[in-house]
Amino acid sequence: MTLFNDKPREYALNLVDDGMATDGELLSMMINHMTSQDVKDCLTANELAPLECSDCESEIDGRLNGETCQLCEDCQNAVDEKEAIDEWLAELEDTHDIELMRADIENNNLDVDGDETPYEFENIVTTSIINGQHSQARSQADRYGLNYEELKQDISDTIGE
Repeated sequence: MTLFNDKPREYALNLVDDGMATDGELLSMMINHMTSQDVKDCLTANELAPLECSDCESEIDGRLNGETCQLCEDCQNAVDEKEAIDEWLAELEDTHDIELMRADIENNNLDVDGDETPYEFENIVTTSIINGQHSQARSQADRYGLNYEELKQDISDTIGE
């Protein structure tokens, strides 16, 4: 039983303690023997890896609490745009299908300056009724707290005029 075979980490540290290698030499030997992934994993595990911007993936200097970098104009614009969208949607959440609007914004089918009228609860249900999608319209009316029968009657009255 030898220290080298049974406890190689302790053996390596003893090399420094005994003056057989310096801290820097031992570090260099270990890093040169490790794979790049091993080095990254070690740095990450010891909280020494740099933070990365969640938007542009560039390294963030220093230890910031935010997820985006300070110098990335694209990131700041994205944060500003997201905040503006969130504020706009918060104003409309009682009368509009916000989930649908968010999906269309993400798919570039709706701009903040766009027409939100098609996303109004009543217009969504009305469109389904006009298109003959009565089961869908009933489900939508229930979800939005609207009276399906009244909307259907309003449409019939309008078309019958």
